[in-house]
Amino acid sequence: MTTIIHQNHVFNGILSKSMAKTLYHGTTIDKAENIAKYGLIPQTGGFTDQFYGDMYDLIEDPEERPEFEDLVFAADKEEIGRALTAMTAQIGVKLNKDMHDVTDEEIRQHGALVVIREGGWEQRPKEDPNYMWEREHDTDSLGHVEPGDYYSNSVEGISYILAGSKMMAIFRQLGVVPRKWGPDKEKNKREMLIKYVRLKHPDVPIEKIIGRIDLLSEKELDKFYESYVPE
Repeated sequence: MTTIIHQNHVFNGILSKSMAKTLYHGTTIDKAENIAKYGLIPQTGGFTDQFYGDMYDLIEDPEERPEFEDLVFAADKEEIGRALTAMTAQIGVKLNKDMHDVTDEEIRQHGALVVIREGGWEQRPKEDPNYMWEREHDTDSLGHVEPGDYYSNSVEGISYILAGSKMMAIFRQLGVVPRKWGPDKEKNKREMLIKYVRLKHPDVPIEKIIGRIDLLSEKELDKFYESYVPE
């Protein structure tokens, strides 16, 4: 049985094929119940239009503009930040605000992370100096597939969906939360800097560390952050 975790509600959902690799798809909580029931359905949504539409609007002749193939996207744990970015963009649309103004708390409240096993997915190579992928595919209709993306043009089953604190814990575990962008960027940087300065200088009282970091200018914060916090 597949479950979606959100506000103590549990829904039955469509199961993916049993595969070894875990993939992730970012969405919003209001879409999660249908995804749990029916799986991930390929489409060309607002996220694609937002990030790629302007580029093709420069082509004056509508007949020369490529039509994007309906796809569903996912990311592996190394690129889970892409799932977070897609989720944040969708939350921005939902809340009628720019994605860069979406707070961490709004992500916790409105986001949902679909966890899936690799089934009928294809991955565009992260690095392909011979451009073999472009040669083997209709790249006009797949122009929205970035290097490293997992994508599918078929309905894909899922394993489960996380939301709220459980979802944020996964993001934190995989290193994309606290975010280095968005309205909470500076606060997150200060919190991370406190953590790593304390690890490096355990003999210094925590109150002194916090007080010193609170007084840093934004420029000083960036300098110390680069010195103490690993990428």
